[in-house]
Amino acid sequence: MGPAKWILYRVDDNGNETEMYRFHQQESAVWVGKKYEKKGHKQLYLVTKAT
Repeated sequence: MGPAKWILYRVDDNGNETEMYRFHQQESAVWVGKKYEKKGHKQLYLVTKAT
């Protein structure tokens, strides 16, 4: 399967990015990010491809 290719980041109010999780599938990363957004936190969650 190899290393995970997708990273879910949390971006706080000050613009600091923190890696939360790594995923093998982009869809999984996006799904988890949306679950966090629905909790009503002010943070932004974004998914990027690992380099």
